[in-house]
Amino acid sequence: MFEEITKKITEAKIIPVVKIDNVELAVPLANALISGGINAIEITFRTTEGENGYKKIEECISCLSKNVPSMLVGAGTVTSPELAERAHKAGAKFLMAPGYNEKTVDYCIKNNIALYPGVCNASQIENAMAQGLSVLKFFPAQLSGGVPMLKALEAPFPTIKFIPTGGINSQNAASFLATSNVIAIGGSWMVKEDFIKNKDWNTIRELSKQAVSCLSANESKRLRRIAENKRVASSVGNTSMTEEEKMLQGLIYDPTDSTLSKKREVCHALCQDYNASRDSEIELRSSIIEKILGELPQNITFQGPIQFDYGCNIKFGKNCYANFNFTVLDSCPIVIGDSCFFGPNCSIVTPVHPFIAKERNLRKKDDGSVFDYEYARPINIGSNCWFASNVTVCGGVSIGEGCVIAAGSVVTSDIPANSLAGGVPCKVIRKLDDSDIMGI
Repeated sequence: MFEEITKKITEAKIIPVVKIDNVELAVPLANALISGGINAIEITFRTTEGENGYKKIEECISCLSKNVPSMLVGAGTVTSPELAERAHKAGAKFLMAPGYNEKTVDYCIKNNIALYPGVCNASQIENAMAQGLSVLKFFPAQLSGGVPMLKALEAPFPTIKFIPTGGINSQNAASFLATSNVIAIGGSWMVKEDFIKNKDWNTIRELSKQAVSCLSANESKRLRRIAENKRVASSVGNTSMTEEEKMLQGLIYDPTDSTLSKKREVCHALCQDYNASRDSEIELRSSIIEKILGELPQNITFQGPIQFDYGCNIKFGKNCYANFNFTVLDSCPIVIGDSCFFGPNCSIVTPVHPFIAKERNLRKKDDGSVFDYEYARPINIGSNCWFASNVTVCGGVSIGEGCVIAAGSVVTSDIPANSLAGGVPCKVIRKLDDSDIMGI
């Protein structure tokens, strides 16, 4: 029962349990959680304001459901069929109840609303099984025996899975998640009420990252990929943004969009003009570069041939040089500092394609034309870097100032400042130091 939502909760692993009644804080809170690697949230109906309080909580649920599609939004402290109905209408995809209320359970089953009622003993579990439920909230988890109790329940109830909540914190989260009959945990240590009221999004973000790190390293990376993929894909079907806006924000976009196609066509033609010019035609080359980049950086030299996609999304510092066959695909912003040197056949590429073939392959529009979905990630390169020949810098990378990147490297992750790095994928070999000084 409720298999689809249960699968999403299993993937999320960590569900922040939130008390919030200010709709203006809902989206920033969700963004802080997502940036920390968490893509699920339980907004509780905890209030002492009665009907007015319930309405405020419903507004928060509705706001997140509509404006943050990458977030799996649920409602907690659902203690009656009436609250279940209100939460569902507000947009909650799943409901959590502190206890086992048969009327609430019956209502949700009848209306196919994913509900995970709270249990803490064998009798309650048997009642849930009798109604066809196989995933339950274990509450209050720590006071009800914690991990030892969950392990004890596994033998008589091998088909039942739990979402423990209550008393879970950064110290014991990993032990709960490691228990074989636990699919996810709920907790509020990363979303304390004071953090939200004070708009302390950085603390929430960092605590969320620490919470995700409770998982194994591979699972942590997997959850971050899931959260990031949902963020990137949230633009599909969004008509309130232009395709260019989606592209520049690192969201899925259609590269065959007429505006983008025209900009690429103009830039490609300018690159062809530059490549057809002679080295001695300095003024002509400078005027072409100014048209491509929208400005003429001080003392910039491109040996050519060059190939840029848009040009307008690249920012060069002064005194930069690029040797033969310099390729820059600037679907997302690229910032390059002062005095950066690029050897022959270097490429700086921001575009990314979906990994799964059916999501990557060509699609047909209503008019019969074809397109594919792409997205891009920005690149930042600090000043005084040297890229030897045949280096590729991939999207989403930051390279600190003063780095040397060895020939043939493929840079797929950040490189700290003043590093000698190389390889496929590129990794730091060592720090540059006084022994590298030539005395010239």
